[in-house]
Amino acid sequence: MGHKRRHPGGFIIVYEDDFRAAAIMLRDYGANALCLWAILMTKVEMGTGEILVNTVEIAEMMKTSQPRVSATVKIIRELGIIQQVKKDGKHFVYRMNPSIMWKGRETERQDLLKVLKGGKG
Repeated sequence: MGHKRRHPGGFIIVYEDDFRAAAIMLRDYGANALCLWAILMTKVEMGTGEILVNTVEIAEMMKTSQPRVSATVKIIRELGIIQQVKKDGKHFVYRMNPSIMWKGRETERQDLLKVLKGGKG
């Protein structure tokens, strides 16, 4: 932090009311839950919301165990902050709830929200 360098990522859109509600829900689960959520927000794929990191990589970043990360992922998923998309082998693929935060075009987010509500994208 504090070093000037070219930013390798992009911008994310955070929906204030839902973001605040999610932060308040996570408060009861401690610093690990808030830290994990912050890391996940930096690993979101542009235009799909899919999270491009596995629990082993996250555990290394957080300097904690993979089982602890998996347990915290489960909490965040049950709260609706992230959503399970599919299972890829023995790993699950998640996406950030597009109602809380998004990385990409607003039209892509709206299309995904329509699909999630049972409409066509």
